[in-house]
Amino acid sequence: MKKTLVSCYVIVCGFFFVPDRAQGVNFTWSIVGDTGNPSDPDNSRRSLGSVSYDYRISRFEVTNAQYVEFLNSVDPLGANSHSLYSSEMTLSTGISFSSSNSVGQKYGIGFSDFNHRPVNNVTWNSAARFVNWLNNGQGSGDTEFGSYDMTLVKPFSAPTRLLGAKYVLPSHDEWYKAAYYAPGSASANGDDYWFYPTQSDNAPVFEEIPPGGANSANVGTWTGIGIPITEIGAYSMTESYYGLFDMAGNVDEWVEDHFFGEDLASHLIKGGSFFSDRNMRSDDFSSMFGESGNFFTGFRVAMIPEPSSVFLCLLGFLILLSPRTARRK
Repeated sequence: MKKTLVSCYVIVCGFFFVPDRAQGVNFTWSIVGDTGNPSDPDNSRRSLGSVSYDYRISRFEVTNAQYVEFLNSVDPLGANSHSLYSSEMTLSTGISFSSSNSVGQKYGIGFSDFNHRPVNNVTWNSAARFVNWLNNGQGSGDTEFGSYDMTLVKPFSAPTRLLGAKYVLPSHDEWYKAAYYAPGSASANGDDYWFYPTQSDNAPVFEEIPPGGANSANVGTWTGIGIPITEIGAYSMTESYYGLFDMAGNVDEWVEDHFFGEDLASHLIKGGSFFSDRNMRSDDFSSMFGESGNFFTGFRVAMIPEPSSVFLCLLGFLILLSPRTARRK
């Protein structure tokens, strides 16, 4: 009996513990812990920032090179049936399309120094399809279902996070916590939340050449555009408490949440950009329709870890030791 239980235990652990295989698109993750943190009491718009679970979020925004990998994987013939590519990307990202290129290489980056700059001119719908693709193993993975059901993209309806989703667009709370929360910080308000995602209650220094200082960001204003989009992490001395770069400036970022206006789903945007300082402060955000995009909005991704292998092994072992199992001799 003991030998049988040990053998079954090994089988259960082996079944549940499947290490992630190497993928074409990889991310450097920051773990956002401090589970069950309080929400920000100083945000006048709504209670934000409290998250009841650990999660991971990419330290950097999704790059042009990563998005091109996605395009060539899911649209090798260049059909563009889901409008994942826009010709407007050519100038803002360097991403271009050529029908004469070989299958699977229809999309490329025309400017060599644009590979590691954040992708932009990406709609919320395209960003959601990108994380669906991640969730389904990349390669020829499905873009329409996985983390979000994209058949729900229609007036008065919008996709929400599906049960079991692993790769996602960060929710407003997840993005907010990763950007502004710092437990035990010296925040001017003494509430563990900064006003800006640079671990500061003072606005970042604008238009400073990278790497800048401890509170710098590539941020423009409505009266003057900042320096051009920089490579991810170029402001290497400025990061959030959890080690994320460019949560202030470079490009604005889509978040998961939405509300309805003018009969269409409008999705939230955070972060500020080289074009404008709007959306950068903790109590500020804007929104845009899911099928819209512009030259100063991109995104980053989050990952909700699956139950740990240790927990699953223990669960399987307890099941094997249950009275019902023990009676089977």
